[in-house]
Amino acid sequence: MKAKMIFAAAALVVAAASAQAQEARYEFEKAVITTKTEMMGNPMITTYYISDYGKQEASEFKMDMSAMGGNVMNMRSVTQADGAVQFDINAKEGRKIDGQVNFLNLTPEVVKKHKIKEKGEEIINGRPCKKYEVNTEQMGMSVSSTVWIWKGFPVKTVVDGGMFQIETVMDTFDENGTIPEGIFEVPADVKIR
Repeated sequence: MKAKMIFAAAALVVAAASAQAQEARYEFEKAVITTKTEMMGNPMITTYYISDYGKQEASEFKMDMSAMGGNVMNMRSVTQADGAVQFDINAKEGRKIDGQVNFLNLTPEVVKKHKIKEKGEEIINGRPCKKYEVNTEQMGMSVSSTVWIWKGFPVKTVVDGGMFQIETVMDTFDENGTIPEGIFEVPADVKIR
């Protein structure tokens, strides 16, 4: 149960990267991006599908939790005007999640709400990034994250939840990648709670 709770908190942080639409979020028009996350010995690959400078965005990840007594999780997040919907592709169940920080448009309200502090600039994987500290409450836990942002996208994220630390790093970036048909829509048979 503890592992599932930790995973759920981490999944929300990762999914939040795909959560706020209707304004440009990135300095690139279109891309297919993969990130790698190691969590408790379980690798997780997340694929982001981005169109129209982030006004349309979806992400998918799979994680095999069988070593911890769970199942294979196959999750998708789809950006909507008022946040995002995150759902289990196999179980056809999901929930609404809050919008996420748009690093191209950091308003004073967003900076205050997430206690964002700029921490300088660093080169990550050959990309010049702005480094930020972000503090949020997720599932009743305080979560501190350090993110390295390139063109609005998190090239690297380190999440520190006290009991756990999770690092996610951009693996591939393809501005000519194929975006699957219907990826930006929540299927009609998915139940949102």
